[in-house]
Amino acid sequence: MKHRLLSKLSVFLFIVILFYSISFSFTALNVNAGALTAIDGIHSFGSTYFAYDGSSSATSIDGNFTISTNKYTFASETDCAWINDMTMAGTEDVIITVGKNIAEPNGVNSLRSFKLNNVDVGEFVADGIYSVTIIGYIGDSEVFRTETYIDGQTGIDEHYSLNMSNALDKVIDNFKIFYTKAEGTDFAHENFTLYSFEVSEASSDAPPAVAAPSVVSITRKTPAEQLTNASSVTYLVTFSESVSGVDNNDFRLTGTAAGTIAEFTGASGAAIEVAVNNINGDGILELECIGTGITDTEGNAISGGFDTGEYYIIDKSAPRVNSIERLTPLYELTNVSSVVYRVTFNEDVSGVDIADFRLNKTLDAAGTIFLIINHGTQIVDVTVNEISGNGTLGLECIGTGITDIAGNEINQGFTGQTYIIDTTPPAIISQSPADNALDADKTSNLAITFSDTVLQGSGSILLKKASDGSTVDTVLTGWGTNIITINPTNDLAELEGYYILIDNDAVMDSAGNYFAGISDAAEWNFTVKDSTPPAVTSVSTINKTYKAGDDILITCIFNENITVNAGGSIKLNIG
Repeated sequence: MKHRLLSKLSVFLFIVILFYSISFSFTALNVNAGALTAIDGIHSFGSTYFAYDGSSSATSIDGNFTISTNKYTFASETDCAWINDMTMAGTEDVIITVGKNIAEPNGVNSLRSFKLNNVDVGEFVADGIYSVTIIGYIGDSEVFRTETYIDGQTGIDEHYSLNMSNALDKVIDNFKIFYTKAEGTDFAHENFTLYSFEVSEASSDAPPAVAAPSVVSITRKTPAEQLTNASSVTYLVTFSESVSGVDNNDFRLTGTAAGTIAEFTGASGAAIEVAVNNINGDGILELECIGTGITDTEGNAISGGFDTGEYYIIDKSAPRVNSIERLTPLYELTNVSSVVYRVTFNEDVSGVDIADFRLNKTLDAAGTIFLIINHGTQIVDVTVNEISGNGTLGLECIGTGITDIAGNEINQGFTGQTYIIDTTPPAIISQSPADNALDADKTSNLAITFSDTVLQGSGSILLKKASDGSTVDTVLTGWGTNIITINPTNDLAELEGYYILIDNDAVMDSAGNYFAGISDAAEWNFTVKDSTPPAVTSVSTINKTYKAGDDILITCIFNENITVNAGGSIKLNIG
């Protein structure tokens, strides 16, 4: 059958004492003649009490006995099932009486603790929500009550299983079972059928030991969370029964955090709230019960202390930034338009956004904080876009609303690694020989002085002959400085024109900015000067006999054109 349990049981728990493997019989007490009718083995009754007369079927398994073949119908709370004066000890008979009210039979034997198991409720006379109640008594006083709600449906047997264990340091005389139908806030009594119940856990022949009160638990009440930065907290101390004489001296604090137990005296009840104020420090804060003068209602002293309850982890330290490091790119000098910083906190935090950061800049470097990406709760990546200018660019955490899990707010800024922004490409400051020079030396190297240290790119620097555009073999040196030397492998030709071409990816600075290059032959050109003196290749005269006073014509042939300066002379040796 389907069970439908609609609410929790509210039960005063009894301690299970001992099991016996014994055989059981049933003895009637004060049976009201005529109150019992038997129809096909089914016993029913109405306005009077009923007692088992020994003819009912009962079985014994591992010390339990079950009456499962009888069912009983009740019409109201006063017309309900009673179990009175139960005894299960050694070989004595077990006496179970079903009665109408507390005035019915009440014998001298009694049961200190028991279980009532498997209470099966049968067919209901009307659909609705039903309250099944079991009440235990000592004399005329109610000492426990169990109430459970069942969704009853007409024509369907509802077998509801209830496992209940109750314990008191008192004699339980009897208990009763009844149910009502819930209609709004009122209860209308309806008939129901009790199919079976099971009783177990008998007392021994010897008088039971006196049960001293004890602490059942110490739990966090306010706040309920373990991790907190609160200056005051409240623990809930739950005892096994109602106690009195509880005060602040019955408790102490342990752990690395500290606080003051609020003073109170004369507290009583089964649950006591203990406040701790003036909390400081970090770490565990645990409340222990040392129980110096706590007693129950009958004067039994508490059995001992309790040091295994719930505790708080106090965190009153503000979170902080451990580091701000360059992430993309990793190197300091850069010309990129977007960079990423990685920010690492010392603990889990929340509330991190763009407003928690600002840029520290020098010269005309600039940028915009654009995006924050969280990596878990301790690491965030901060992207800065639209970078321009030159100078240093650093990210500072100013922490306007960053808190840790305990609620502590960050209270100090942090500036970590910076970038050196260089967006200006290198430029030529000077070159040798100069542009349009006509007196370049054929043995000299060419030199280019740049505005910045330069590195070799993937492009080329070429020396060209103006006459035919051919490339002159050269060796380039000076990379890593701001002066690049072009060394021709052979002397240049005198009176020959030359020009230099530089690709736009041939030269770059350390930040990655490329020199724009030289693509026009007229931008840097020069001519090698004539540095070799002319030489006479031949001398000739008219071969005849001359006398004094005759003119002699002498012809001198040079290896190149010459210019004869006025006033010059040629010495003639006559031999």
